[in-house]
Amino acid sequence: MKDMRKDRGFTLMEIMVVIGIIGVLVGSGVAAIVPFKERREVMSNVQNMASLLKQTQVKAGAVEVPSSCDAAGVSEFEIVFSGSEVNLLVKSPGGITCESDEGVLRLSNGARFVTSGSVVFKTPFGSASPTVVSICNYGIQYDLEVEENGSVSEPRRSATPGC
Repeated sequence: MKDMRKDRGFTLMEIMVVIGIIGVLVGSGVAAIVPFKERREVMSNVQNMASLLKQTQVKAGAVEVPSSCDAAGVSEFEIVFSGSEVNLLVKSPGGITCESDEGVLRLSNGARFVTSGSVVFKTPFGSASPTVVSICNYGIQYDLEVEENGSVSEPRRSATPGC
């Protein structure tokens, strides 16, 4: 005759083992998602800054005069970054400075610039003062390199651990 206890279902021990395995899998999945979200936020800020640098280089090359500035001309565009804020200044050949009529960039979610300073794009060729712009958040640092010809590198994770 057949033993009926074996056909009734799972034992308490089997159910506990399965629940434990599912808990470990869910826990490791959540742990992997959190750093991904942080990296995505930092990368979003870096890409916004790279876009601003590239747009400014194009404006300098085209000698675009913002409507808020004197129509006498533009000699350089200067992107000034400090803390988590960016300002775009436009300078005339006579040394008069005006702020661009476009909105400034503000880094989000506690991101900040590791170094303070500026990048200057000269007109009419869009050449620049070579520099590295570093942005940090959540202990992750990305660098953007601006070369003398005004080109902007793709964002790359800094070799410097933390920030």
